[in-house]
Amino acid sequence: MLVRAAALAWLALLAGATEESSSGGGSRVAKSTGPPAFFLQDPTDGLCLSGTEFKRCAIDTLWYVTGKPGSYLLHHRKLDEVEDETCLDRVSCTLPEAELRLGNCKHCGAQQWNILGDQEKGYALSQGEKGEHCVQRDGAKATTRPCDGGYVALQLQFATRDDLRAMESLGARLI
Repeated sequence: MLVRAAALAWLALLAGATEESSSGGGSRVAKSTGPPAFFLQDPTDGLCLSGTEFKRCAIDTLWYVTGKPGSYLLHHRKLDEVEDETCLDRVSCTLPEAELRLGNCKHCGAQQWNILGDQEKGYALSQGEKGEHCVQRDGAKATTRPCDGGYVALQLQFATRDDLRAMESLGARLI
C-alpha cells in the first residue's frame, strides 16, 4: 500500500511539473516544454512502448502524463508542432482485450490510465474505471488484457534536456 501511495504521489507531482528549474543544467529532467518526457521501457529486451508496438527507444517513443491518479492521459510526445495531439488509446473501450494505438485523447480508450508500481519491480499500466485492463506484450505487439492475466512490468526512463537535444538532431534522425 505504501508503494502504491508513493507511486501516486510521485505521478501527481510529475503530472503537475511544468516549470523549468531555476538552476539550469543540461542533465536535469526536461521540463521547459511541459511535463517531463519519459520512455516506457520493457527491461527484458530494452524496447519501448510506441503505441501499437514495442520498438527501439527513440524520440518517437517518448510520453508524458496529464491528469490525476487513476485518470491520467498518456500523451505521445509530439515530434513537431504540426503533428496532432495523440494519446495511448485502447481500440475498443468495451472488449476485455483490445489492441493499443495512438489515438484521439478524447476517445474513451485514452481515458483513465493509471501507472502503479516502483522503480525496483517495475510499473504496470492499467486502464479502465477500475484499472481492469493492463498493458501486455504479444511479441512486439502492445495489447491490453484483463489484469488478472498479468502485465508487462515497465521501467520509466526520463529524458533530460540534453537527451532531447541529441535525439532531435539531424544526425540522430538519420540513424
